[in-house]
Formats: sequence, structure tokens, C-alpha cells
Amino acid sequence: INTMLMAVLERVKEIGMLMAIGMNRKRIFNMILLETIFLTISGMVVGIVFASLLSLYFGNTGINLSTGSDVYESMGYASIIYPVLSMEIVIKVTIMVVIASILSAIYPAIKALKLKPADAIRSDV
Repeated sequence: INTMLMAVLERVKEIGMLMAIGMNRKRIFNMILLETIFLTISGMVVGIVFASLLSLYFGNTGINLSTGSDVYESMGYASIIYPVLSMEIVIKVTIMVVIASILSAIYPAIKALKLKPADAIRSDV
């Protein structure tokens, strides 16, 4: 919420100007949601690539947890774990992230819709 709220608050004058020249509120709402989707997709691509590389590396070498191996072994875990990244996990997490990002963009978008064009253009935010 904070990232999108700051993006809206930093552009109060711009949003006010768009309203003043006739852009309707629905298009401004869609503009903010679309920006959120683009940010989400770009972050997900970087995250998936990074997670895949780490999973490939640690899937072969393993993550050594031998410093606390007695605790892990008492719970039935090995002291070296080998992570696996399946496509099912990637898809589920991707869907959850997209839903969460869209939901978190609704409040800043509604806040932008409540702006009055004249007040927004005059603001010093």
C-alpha cells in the first residue's frame, strides 16, 4: 500500500491536471491499477528468475544447517536440505501476489479519485 500511496501522493498535481482537462475518474482509477500491475509483473519476473537460480544452485549443493543439526535431527530433518522449486508453487505464489497487489492499489486509487482538481493543482504535496 505504501508504494502505491506514495506514487499517488507524489503526483497529486499531475492527477489534478488530468482531471481538470477532462480525464474521467474511472480512467484515473484504471491508470493507477495498470501501473500497479506493471510494477507487480516486473518485480515477479525478477523474483522468479532470482528464485530459480538460487533454487538450482542450492538444489544441487544443499543448504548446510549443521550448526543446529541436533535440533533439526530431533524433529526428523536432515542437517542438509535441498530446496525444490516447482511450477505449481510458482503459479500459486504468482496468483497470490497479483491479487495482493491489486487489492493494495485500491485504497490509493480511491484516494486519488477523491481529489478535487482545483485543490490538487494548488497543493504543495
